[in-house]
Amino acid sequence: MILAAFLVYPIGYSLWLSFHEWDGYTPQLGSVRRASRTIARWRVTRCSGGPRSNSIVFVAVRTPLEVGLGFLLALLLNRRLVARSLLRTLFFVPVVMSLIVVTIIFQRVFEPNTGLLNTFLRAVGLGAWAHPWLGDPATALPAVIAVSVWKNVGLQPA
Repeated sequence: MILAAFLVYPIGYSLWLSFHEWDGYTPQLGSVRRASRTIARWRVTRCSGGPRSNSIVFVAVRTPLEVGLGFLLALLLNRRLVARSLLRTLFFVPVVMSLIVVTIIFQRVFEPNTGLLNTFLRAVGLGAWAHPWLGDPATALPAVIAVSVWKNVGLQPA
């Protein structure tokens, strides 16, 4: 009964509202035609590389990476290691960091001219790979996924 009240009902109501116009206060019944247009628009957007496509790719790539790397870290850190407590702390620190702090750090890392990543690439002779990571559509989503994985991998259950 509690499950139905706090999980099933809100999910079902959200699905019902998604096929109707809503002014924020009262649901207004929409037509089946409008709902079918919404579904068709979602399919087109998903296939054309629009923002919903990025969301799907973000979740589909990030989730297995976070869970997989978290599982591997858990296996590694459950062994008897000399610095096990230190390593556990280091992997968990990004989880408790504010998202604003993480954003500022990675703005400095991905900055096109003086950022840590491009400076490192130039220092090791790979200057041809240096470019605006967040400004290039081909590398922006992978960069954001990498930051998200870095921030959340320590949260995965051991």
